[in-house]
Amino acid sequence: MSKFLEKAYIGARGVNTKGHKYTIIKRNSEHRRYYTIKFDSGYEVEVISSNLYRGTIVDRYQKTYRNWGILGDRVDIEDPHYKKIYLHWAHMITRCYHKKSKYYHNYGGIGVTVCPRWQRFDNFYHDFRKIDGYTEEIMELVSHRHLDKDLKQLDIPLGERVYSLNTCTLITREENDKMKREWKRPFIKATNPAGTVFCVNHTVDFLKSIKNIINSKYVHQCLNGEKNNHLGWKFSRITEQEYNSFHSKNPNTPKYPTEEDIIIIPTHRTNTSRPYIQIYDENIHTPRYNQTLIK
Repeated sequence: MSKFLEKAYIGARGVNTKGHKYTIIKRNSEHRRYYTIKFDSGYEVEVISSNLYRGTIVDRYQKTYRNWGILGDRVDIEDPHYKKIYLHWAHMITRCYHKKSKYYHNYGGIGVTVCPRWQRFDNFYHDFRKIDGYTEEIMELVSHRHLDKDLKQLDIPLGERVYSLNTCTLITREENDKMKREWKRPFIKATNPAGTVFCVNHTVDFLKSIKNIINSKYVHQCLNGEKNNHLGWKFSRITEQEYNSFHSKNPNTPKYPTEEDIIIIPTHRTNTSRPYIQIYDENIHTPRYNQTLIK
């Protein structure tokens, strides 16, 4: 007796380990241990009875990959590029919908999405060879091929960009890296606990200037409104005009903080032993550089 299926016979109802229900609709006349089942989603598949009793059958029409991606109908696994195409899809879904991914804060965390059609792998697979930039030569590259969603969406805010057939391009990693170096980074206003303001346009260089005491994911959480501050530092997006105006009015303010500006309000988990860290004291710390602030 199994909690997933009491007995295998035509018409019997069962459930898999994910709670997806199905009905047995056919028995194989030659291999009697094999049954065709139809999930309530409409997906049909032939499986061995032992897997029915274990509940280890997958409804490919449900969101099973990262609790978001849908596998869909089976595709040609003999395709020499099958694994490469699947990895592109899996990484895309992970970046946009798996919150534990180390890349999520730069993708799904800021609003990047995958179009509904591409949330199914079978659709993505059938569209893949239609993507701009697809060639047999680029598919021979092992790990130097990128599915780029930015090149065609430069006029769209980062948080509104989407992965789709009309918005993506296949490019080499070298092309992608060169493009990123040439693009302007987001303009950000960073304010330390003492009230000193910095307007920056390169988050990585900013974090290096404060000795990486703040992880980039916390900066993005502040920018997205998920956090009010981190270690007392506040972050908000500004325009290029506001960035230029600030530095024009405050020529004595450096582009990035110096060690004297590394002031924090620690949490109970913060390592404060590093010599360059100053704990914020309102009686000691005041805004520096005599700034004229942007509104």
